Amino acid sequence: MSVDINILRKDGLVLADSDETSILKGNLSDDGLHAAKLGGEGKTGFTEERDARTSILQINGYAPQKGHSTFPGFNWTVLTRWELQQAISTASTIRSSVLAIGVTVAIILMALGRWLATGIARPVEQMTTAVEGLATGDLSTRLAIHRTDELGRMGDAMNQALNAICRAVGTDKVNWDEAGESQAKLNSISRSQPVVEFRMDGTIVAANENFLTIFGYRSDEIHGKNHSLFVDEATVRSREYREFWAKLNRGESVISEFRRIGNGGKEIWIQASYNPIIDVHGKPFKVVEYATDITQMVHERAESTKLRTIVDESEAAFMTVNRDFVVTYINQQTKLMMVKYQQVFKSLWPAFDGSKLLGSNIDQFHKNPQHQRQLLSDPGKLPYKTDIKVGPLTFALTVTAQRDGAGNYVGNTLEWKDVTEVRKQEFINADYSGQIAAIGKSQAVIEFNLDGTVISANENFLQTMGYSLEEIKGGNHSRFVEESYKHSTEYRDFWAKLNRGEYVSGEFKRIGKRGKEIWIQA
Repeated sequence: MSVDINILRKDGLVLADSDETSILKGNLSDDGLHAAKLGGEGKTGFTEERDARTSILQINGYAPQKGHSTFPGFNWTVLTRWELQQAISTASTIRSSVLAIGVTVAIILMALGRWLATGIARPVEQMTTAVEGLATGDLSTRLAIHRTDELGRMGDAMNQALNAICRAVGTDKVNWDEAGESQAKLNSISRSQPVVEFRMDGTIVAANENFLTIFGYRSDEIHGKNHSLFVDEATVRSREYREFWAKLNRGESVISEFRRIGNGGKEIWIQASYNPIIDVHGKPFKVVEYATDITQMVHERAESTKLRTIVDESEAAFMTVNRDFVVTYINQQTKLMMVKYQQVFKSLWPAFDGSKLLGSNIDQFHKNPQHQRQLLSDPGKLPYKTDIKVGPLTFALTVTAQRDGAGNYVGNTLEWKDVTEVRKQEFINADYSGQIAAIGKSQAVIEFNLDGTVISANENFLQTMGYSLEEIKGGNHSRFVEESYKHSTEYRDFWAKLNRGEYVSGEFKRIGKRGKEIWIQA
């Protein structure tokens, strides 16, 4: 006689089977056993059905059980399955004893069901408590299931999973809503930023595609290697590098700009945060690095610093203003100029303070600021050059447009140059030039280098001497004197005086073209 006894979960999953070869192997409701479904609904009774695995017709008895008394909330179904032919044969043979046997079997089956349910309920109760704790963020529960069957292995697996989760999140208490939000943020960062993970000894565990792209490596080329792969030899041997890893091993985050070396020796600059991940015991067990490639920014900053140094050391006075005409930068020469002419500026603008020029608005220096604003509103009108009078001073002003990396018009550079004395001298020179021009129209005029080489001559001189300019230009003054005089001490003294810057005047005998004798007052 073959009788099979099962303990079923409400949904028909086999929790225990008197046939040890089939324990925890299937779901009888899913297999189509109607008795399993009815038992899961809390009903009691019998069905006549074929076994889904053997196709043998069976009588199935089912009845709900409350389960273990200390494990409320779970209902079990005790299911007995008896092959129909065997049941009929037995009934025919011992018809008179059917009632007694039925009662005895029922008692045995109920006792066996209670024993099986109790043996399964305790470990399942522990698992349920652990799972419920996991669902609410309590990861502190560990299972004490000392069994070698599937339940024991499930308990061991559950403990290992809980330990792994604790290590990953660094605590045994978790707010899953916050953790989910944090993980979403981390996933977003990982998609947009280079991310790499290290063990506490610097061994590379993983790196995302962004990191690999920037450094020019494949994952298999760096996995298992050390962080020092990305650092030059001098830095690896330095005290600073040892202290860097010492901080991380103490659980301290490190945030800064770092020079790193990519594949092929390529220099890479990153803004990075190295973040130790702490386990439930308060010890760091790995480091996660989040980086941003700032190589271009560092190079641009170095170039900007170089240019600013050049401007700072320039003899010209420079300042920059933004589109609101607020002063954003002044170089050293501008500061010196402000100090030098402080009193002049204060006489015109009583509130003027050269030490507070940075951050002030240049509108204060203009009688009609709107005129300057309109002029500088269109970068197409720049550069703009003009002279401006500031009391007794004259400044040459050059205004150029400033643009950012995207080509946007962001402000102006103003170059100031004190040309007060230059303009005075230019005025004097212009007066002299006018006088010389007037003289040139009425007198013979010729220019020489200090060695006597003819530079130029006006028309009056050329007509007097009978030459064209082409005939005498580049020649020497000596062509206009007699041969004997050219070699005389007097002629040498004449040029010696001129070379000393002395004025020479008098009447002179000169020789024109074809030996013509000419006397001049010069």
